[in-house]
Amino acid sequence: MPEEIDPSSAGKKRRVIHWNPDADAAPDRRRWSWQRIVLWTVGGFIGLLLVAGVVIRVAKRVLGPDLFASRSESAANDPTANDPSAAFVTQSKAEFTYENVKKALVELRRMPQDHPKQREKLVLIEKAFIAGEPLVTDHEYAKAYAHFTALNKEIDDYTASVKAKQDAQQTYNAILAKIRDLEIARSIAPEALEEAMIDAGAGWKFLGEGSFIPAKQTLDRGMAELKKAEAALARNVEENLLKGQDALSKGQKENAIVAFKAALEKSPSNELAQQGLKRAENIDRVHALLLQGAALEKSTQYAAAADAYAKAFALDAFSATAQQGQARAARLDKETRFDAAYTAAQAAFKNREWDKAIAEGQNALKVYPQRT
Repeated sequence: MPEEIDPSSAGKKRRVIHWNPDADAAPDRRRWSWQRIVLWTVGGFIGLLLVAGVVIRVAKRVLGPDLFASRSESAANDPTANDPSAAFVTQSKAEFTYENVKKALVELRRMPQDHPKQREKLVLIEKAFIAGEPLVTDHEYAKAYAHFTALNKEIDDYTASVKAKQDAQQTYNAILAKIRDLEIARSIAPEALEEAMIDAGAGWKFLGEGSFIPAKQTLDRGMAELKKAEAALARNVEENLLKGQDALSKGQKENAIVAFKAALEKSPSNELAQQGLKRAENIDRVHALLLQGAALEKSTQYAAAADAYAKAFALDAFSATAQQGQARAARLDKETRFDAAYTAAQAAFKNREWDKAIAEGQNALKVYPQRT
């Protein structure tokens, strides 16, 4: 049956409601479920960590590595934290140390590097210098100062090592030459020479291994042993010279020759030993003339004594006893002759013997013309 339309409602609009009994059962996708909450929480946390990591890395790179350190930790790690001016001091010290190391490295490259150990050490120093430069450019001055201070110590050690090598090489050559020269003293100081040879060998081994400072110390010890041998040799020569001089003073020809020959055996170019050996050839005759001169002088025969001393001096021009005896006897002879003439002149003058007084006065003036 067709639906009847109410004529009074023909001009009105009607609202049609569609009823769905299952509408409330459909899920609402805009609502937060616990699964979505968990996923968003975990994802947001991870994203936040990533963003924070990037921000922190950039901030540390720009503003310094200690930007986010705690106050106590920063104070503990950085001694300049409590001193506003210390930061500038640290920067100045770091830059000053860096420049010093840089200059020292230039000088270091000019040093001789004729051993693999030296070249290897120089390479390590170069690498350490390159590794420390970013500390200055990144404004990490405390670390830079510590790094370059330690590197400066290594450079000093390297420089000392190079000098030690040069000194050790020179000392080694000197030891070899001195050992040859002191071979003549082996019978006097055998232990010292043996120790010196051992030290020379050990020092050469250290040089080959690149241990230059121990090499220098070992070779110095060897040189000290050679000085002991040298001193012992000098004492031996001196003792024989003294024995020879004593024998000369006593007129002991054979003893003098033995002593001076012993001195020349250990010191072939010794002038005193050569001179003493020549004097020993006539020392017995010289000694006899000296004794004769002394006896004549004692008996106031000064002229004869002076003559004996002169003969002794002619045989031995190095005899101080003969030279002094001749001068003394000649002086005494003149004084004796002057006193005798002067006394005789005075006596003659007192006795009015004028001719004799004049003659004796002239005799006195012949001895000493300047006497008034």
